[in-house]
Amino acid sequence: MSAPVKESVVRAPGIPHLLATMLFCFSGFALLLPVSPAWAVHGGADAFGAGLVTAVLMAATVLTQLCVRVALRRLGWTRTLVLGALLLGLPSLLQALSDHLVPVLVTTALRGAGFGIVTVCGATAAAVLAPRGRQGAVIGLYGLAVALPQVVLTPAAPWLTDALALPAVIACGALPVLALPWARHLGRAVETRTDAAAT
Repeated sequence: MSAPVKESVVRAPGIPHLLATMLFCFSGFALLLPVSPAWAVHGGADAFGAGLVTAVLMAATVLTQLCVRVALRRLGWTRTLVLGALLLGLPSLLQALSDHLVPVLVTTALRGAGFGIVTVCGATAAAVLAPRGRQGAVIGLYGLAVALPQVVLTPAAPWLTDALALPAVIACGALPVLALPWARHLGRAVETRTDAAAT
């Protein structure tokens, strides 16, 4: 007697929304990772200023990650996820308006805060939504959704800045905003799962 065929974890509740949300969010992050420092240099910043852009991004990410649990308790999953996607995406549109160092740093800090929310929520959602016995498969798919934009878009960003105007490329950092429909469904899926586990 043949063993039953396991259904693909891609069809498990919440998993398609998790993958779509991470693809859009990490695409916006990966695209601007090398471009924002170049934008600051375009505006007259020196090498220190360019490095400061990346340092601010990482610092804002780490500091926000420390506060995500509090946000989840107070705002809930759906609002927190939506907030993360908005903070990661919308400041890119503002950043495209000015290449002066201070505006670039401020918008980068906001993006870092959004990225901190998205990374914590994404990893936690993958663990919460994984069907029993299929955690490895879900973590693998989650890792692919996270890594693929960085493998493709980060090295492609310099080529895009040569082919297009820098502000246009920076505006494409708003891609996480497109994740909002999936982020809302993902938040509800996680809330449903955690509520069921609590009863």
